[in-house]
Amino acid sequence: MLRECIRHEPLAKIILFSEQFRDFFKYVEMSTFDIASDAFATFKDLLTRHKLLVADFMEQNYDTIFEDYEKLLHSENYVTKRQSLKLLGELILDRHNFAIMTKYISKPENLKLMMNLLRDKSPNIQFEAFHVFKVIQSFHPSALIINRVLNNYQTQIMSSFSL
Repeated sequence: MLRECIRHEPLAKIILFSEQFRDFFKYVEMSTFDIASDAFATFKDLLTRHKLLVADFMEQNYDTIFEDYEKLLHSENYVTKRQSLKLLGELILDRHNFAIMTKYISKPENLKLMMNLLRDKSPNIQFEAFHVFKVIQSFHPSALIINRVLNNYQTQIMSSFSL
């Protein structure tokens, strides 16, 4: 029912800008798979359906959102981590979220997080992290430094992808 409400932009706006929106970060981490997957589907719908509204919301609430979002990327739950990583890639590649992408890639800790996720034991997590890493590497102000580091560790990086 909530997902049906989200189809209507005025209702989606009420949900996004409410205090309860932050509860989604807890719901997607729940141990009950049905609840977590339904919560994530609703969460994803909220963040991808009304692009201009979401871009405005995320710009206004960047620090709060990404403080909570980072916890999802560190989750012990494989499904949560993978879905969150995939959604992050979608969000920062959306042209409406250019300001969000710029802010995200400008933080060195996000580059470090993606580099660590590239070493995750799951090839699927590595794959999703690689998509986000490509964006960071392409647009990051220190792209030349990143390229130098990548060249220095090329053999180790390639061996981690040939599992």
